[in-house]
Amino acid sequence: MAVIFNSSIIIMGLLLIIAAVLVWGLSKVFGATIALIGIGAMGVGIFPETIHPFHLIFALIAFLFASLSSYPTIRISRSPGRVLWPILGTMRGC
Repeated sequence: MAVIFNSSIIIMGLLLIIAAVLVWGLSKVFGATIALIGIGAMGVGIFPETIHPFHLIFALIAFLFASLSSYPTIRISRSPGRVLWPILGTMRGC
């Protein structure tokens, strides 16, 4: 099961980096935070939980920037509820 989890997390990280490239023209800050989430996710998949401290560092990067990525969306989103994204991102980080 670990092989399935780790390979899927690595693929998710690659897809997040591709998404960051695609949104780079929309917002450089949002693109950078998405790319950092992808790097963190790939690190979690490459370094299993038994490899300290690398797994913890990459997990911190992934979770921290996943929460922070909600803040630039207030300028990008056109929905009326766009002020909720930073609130939800902050709640996710708690």
